[in-house]
Amino acid sequence: SDELGANGPSHITEATQRQLAEYVVDPREWLEGRFQSVQGSAKENAAVFTQWAKNPARHPGLSTAIGLNAGAAVYILGLVPTFRDGFEWALSAIGNGIESYVSYYRQTALSVRELG
Repeated sequence: SDELGANGPSHITEATQRQLAEYVVDPREWLEGRFQSVQGSAKENAAVFTQWAKNPARHPGLSTAIGLNAGAAVYILGLVPTFRDGFEWALSAIGNGIESYVSYYRQTALSVRELG
């Protein structure tokens, strides 16, 4: 699959400049009941996503699904040490709105430039 799922394990192949690693990530180990399945037709899911974008708190299942995959992206970028940290960061960004993301990104980008 091209995305992480909350219903079970995802098999990951991670390629870095130094190695190729294969492992399993099972978000059920740390979701602690925060996931609610979001299923429907493409049209129904688009409507749910539109409503979610207006008020994420009304659709915690979708926030979890988006948080899992956004968190994976944050991890892949090297901004957090684990998938779980990426997930928690993404949920925080969703809960706090885009301004928290922009602020974090600016701080991180600045730190990366200082290290480089």
